[in-house]
Amino acid sequence: MKYLFIAILCLWGKSSYEQTYKFKTTKVKVVVKDKNSDFSACSDWEKVSVVVTINRSDKKIHIYDAEDQDFDVLKVEDSWTDEYKGEWHKLYCLNKEGKKCYIRECALFNPKDETKYMLYIDYSDTAIIFAMKED
Repeated sequence: MKYLFIAILCLWGKSSYEQTYKFKTTKVKVVVKDKNSDFSACSDWEKVSVVVTINRSDKKIHIYDAEDQDFDVLKVEDSWTDEYKGEWHKLYCLNKEGKKCYIRECALFNPKDETKYMLYIDYSDTAIIFAMKED
């Protein structure tokens, strides 16, 4: 299953991904950035259980929260693997209020544990970080 997430992200520009993928969040954290885009304040992790859907064919991401969040994917940036073997994908998006942001998706592989997924929503002044699992 952990390779399904990577395959989905790698096939973003191909026509074979005509599905919607679902994740459930387990916790969330909010980070405030100062005028230099450095992190100046960070909340503690808070338990949360909301559904995140990634619709590849429509290029949309939806977070079913108390206040739903919708994102249109405008551009898919390059993917990379970090030093911890996490698979990262960066998407340039627009939310329903017209505010631009980057959404970074990460699959963290640990042979001893299940695969962990992270979703970062990066605005110019804040970042919202969700820990997720496959639903």
